[in-house]
Amino acid sequence: MPQLASPGGLVEAKLRVLCLHGYAQTADIFRTRTGSGRKSLMSRLELVYVDAPHDAKTTGKSWFDWEELPAGNQPGSDQARPSSAVRYSGWGASRRTLDEALAAHAPVHGILGFSQGATAAAIYCAGLPEGALRFAVLVSGFLPRDPAVAASLAGPGLALPSLHLMGEADEIIPLDRSEALAQTFSGPRMAHRHPGRHLVPTCSGAVKEAWLAFLDGLPAAPETSVLNGRP
Repeated sequence: MPQLASPGGLVEAKLRVLCLHGYAQTADIFRTRTGSGRKSLMSRLELVYVDAPHDAKTTGKSWFDWEELPAGNQPGSDQARPSSAVRYSGWGASRRTLDEALAAHAPVHGILGFSQGATAAAIYCAGLPEGALRFAVLVSGFLPRDPAVAASLAGPGLALPSLHLMGEADEIIPLDRSEALAQTFSGPRMAHRHPGRHLVPTCSGAVKEAWLAFLDGLPAAPETSVLNGRP
């Protein structure tokens, strides 16, 4: 794994992060849209992008199949979004996809998700044993409206440190839904509001400061981890 020098002169590994794209995106699209972060944090993070297993209803991929939208918000309309759905299915395939990615790219230290991918990241963390990952970063995530899925957001895997980025002008995910998802995490939590809309904010200025403060505040890596027995 790539190495970097710490302020104390010791050599430390970069943190490897699984990256989960948003609805109707793909791993390649998400990689392009996170270019600012990849460049700004390249000395700290190694980002691994994963494709969701389901086809979206338009183009791209989805972490869930979804249905039962509110009246007037049906699939095919401009307003149809998984964040409005009240029933999800197909999580088993997504969990297997992420399990395979975790094994293929081990050791993995953290997870990053945007929009539907942020919600998927939270659900995945909830099903992991405590200590499997060191941190999570969720951008414009939302608490699912599906009661059964929302109820799954509890468990020792959510005790990890988390950073939550949300846009004050987000026209798709209201702040209160991102904040509700953040509240499901029981570990140390940091939240940052940026002035932008529904997007991964450019990693500069206050956003970069939030990233660095979060990474600098992570607890030291244990000698061994429940994830592949590696730090």
